Amino acid sequence: MIGLREEAVRRDLPGVSLSSGVVQLRSSRRLLFGILFSSFLFLGLSLFLWYQRSWEQAVTIFHNFVYSRPLLLLVNESLSSWGMSTIALIYAFALFRSLKAKGDYRDLPVYLLVLVSFLSAAVAGHLLKLIIARLRPAVELSDRIVLHQLSSTSSFPSGHTTNSMALALPFLLMATGKERLTRWVKGTVLVVACGVAYSRIALQRHFLSDVLAGVGVGLLFLYLSVEGCNALQKKRPQSWERLLANPGYLPYLFLLLALLLGFVSF
Repeated sequence: MIGLREEAVRRDLPGVSLSSGVVQLRSSRRLLFGILFSSFLFLGLSLFLWYQRSWEQAVTIFHNFVYSRPLLLLVNESLSSWGMSTIALIYAFALFRSLKAKGDYRDLPVYLLVLVSFLSAAVAGHLLKLIIARLRPAVELSDRIVLHQLSSTSSFPSGHTTNSMALALPFLLMATGKERLTRWVKGTVLVVACGVAYSRIALQRHFLSDVLAGVGVGLLFLYLSVEGCNALQKKRPQSWERLLANPGYLPYLFLLLALLLGFVSF
C-alpha cells in the first residue's frame, strides 16, 4: 500500500477536510502482478506482429480509406495532436473542482503517480526509439499507403501511445474514489487514450506493433512507478507527506503539462 501515515494526514489540507479519513492509494499485489503480466503480454504480442510483418502491414494499408474521409481524418488528427493535452486538462479540472468543493482526497497520491509514470515512460520510450530505430510505415510502405510525410523520430514504440497510456492507466487502475467526478474522469481518459492509440494506426504514422508496444511500455512503467513510490513512502515518509501536504500546486502542474504536450512532437 502506498499511503501517508494516518497521524500525518488527520488535519486539514487547503480547502479539504481530512478529519474523516486517510489520504492513501491502495495497490494489491494481485493488481500489480496483473499490470506487470499485461505489460509483458502487450510487448510480446507487438514483437510477434513485427516478426510476422504481413499482418500489420495489411492493417496499415487498410487505413488508406481514412484519407478519403475528411471528417474521420479530422477526428484522428485532432486526437493525435491534442489527446494527451486533453487528458492533462481533465486531471487539472478534476483537481481544481475537488479543491474548491472540498471533495474526497483519497486519490491525491494517484495524481502524483500519474506524473511519475508519465515522465519515466516518456524518457524510456524515447530511448527505445533511439536504440531500436525502426523505420516508419511511410518509409517501409511508401508505394502502398497514402501517407508520405516523414517523421524525425523512429517508429517503435509509438511515443503518443506510450505517453497517453502512461497518463491514463494510473488513474484508471489505481483511483478508488466512488464519486461521480472520479467515474467521469476514468471514462473520459480511457476513451481519449484509446483514441490517441488508434489514431496513430489510422493516420498510418505507426504499425500496430508500435502501438501495442506503447501500451506495454505504459503498463510496465506504471508498475515500476508504483514500486518506486512504495519505496519512497517506506524509506522517506516525510518526503511523501510533504508532497501531499499542500496539493494546491497539482492542478497547475497538469495545466503546464497540457500546454507542453500541445507543442511537443513524439
